[in-house]
Amino acid sequence: EYFRNCFSHNAVVDGDVALRIPKLEALVAKRNALISKFEHAINIRFVKGEEPMHSTKLIGGEKIESIPAYKEQLEELNKEISETIDQIVAEKEARRLHDDEE
Repeated sequence: EYFRNCFSHNAVVDGDVALRIPKLEALVAKRNALISKFEHAINIRFVKGEEPMHSTKLIGGEKIESIPAYKEQLEELNKEISETIDQIVAEKEARRLHDDEE
């Protein structure tokens, strides 16, 4: 009803708003923070001409190359985000089917 007041009567057929998606929001926030680290590492390589390294733990961790590690972590997060979105969509469709049956 809200959309029909904002747009012409036939312009909006259906609309959904996801309000509670804390898992997805947390994953996206984690990915955004990782993207900043990844971009910073790329800039260090470009500006200083050296391979950036970071420790796997706060104290005493193994030193690893940052760019490949961040790239791998980003790929894993992107996959998890996609799976979470698919789950949200599937749950929404299941609710819609249930509501249509009533």
